[in-house]
Amino acid sequence: MKLPTKLIVLTVLFIGFSSFNLLAKVKVGEPLPEFELPRVENTVRVNTKSLLGKVVYVDFWASWCKPCIESFPRLNKLYKEYNQQGFEILAVNLDQRKQLASDFLEKYPVDYINTYDENMKVGRTFNVSVMPVGYLIDRKGIVRAIHHGFKPGDEVKMAKAIKLLLKD
Repeated sequence: MKLPTKLIVLTVLFIGFSSFNLLAKVKVGEPLPEFELPRVENTVRVNTKSLLGKVVYVDFWASWCKPCIESFPRLNKLYKEYNQQGFEILAVNLDQRKQLASDFLEKYPVDYINTYDENMKVGRTFNVSVMPVGYLIDRKGIVRAIHHGFKPGDEVKMAKAIKLLLKD
């Protein structure tokens, strides 16, 4: 399938469970901005450059976000299913205190990377206005879809989009 056709398919998959944020600073078709953040569980820093060549879902979340509670186990299942094929999840916590993120992850553990945006610089770069919000990135580092909110069943459409990008 050629890339323009894939973009159409991805758009169709994400319409219906995603409202497009007209205020988003990072848009579909643009490169993922480079950023580096510390992991929630330690001081090891993660840089987006290290994820080039993988299909990545960048997930912005907070401990007070009810849909995030729904999304975490479902995203973890997607991660486990597709990680060996080149899929990665980079979660970015936007809580005011890192301990809130740590407590949340203790209650809702996942296997994928969780980082902490201590000064909200990355959140401002993306102009995050709802949570969760996720950006699906192709192997070349280009944003291919944006997903706002989360409800059970969204992961099925996400899986189709992930599989499509992994084939590329």
